[in-house]
Amino acid sequence: ELSQSEQQRLAQLADEAKRMRERIQALESILDAEHPNWRDR
Repeated sequence: ELSQSEQQRLAQLADEAKRMRERIQALESILDAEHPNWRDR
């Protein structure tokens, strides 16, 4: 079982991962709009 601080750290990391995923999706949609073939590299 995780300690209180471990649970907090896990929640913090999950939150950071969610924000990173959202930022990556935003960047990818910008690239899709401006450079449609970027995924082919």
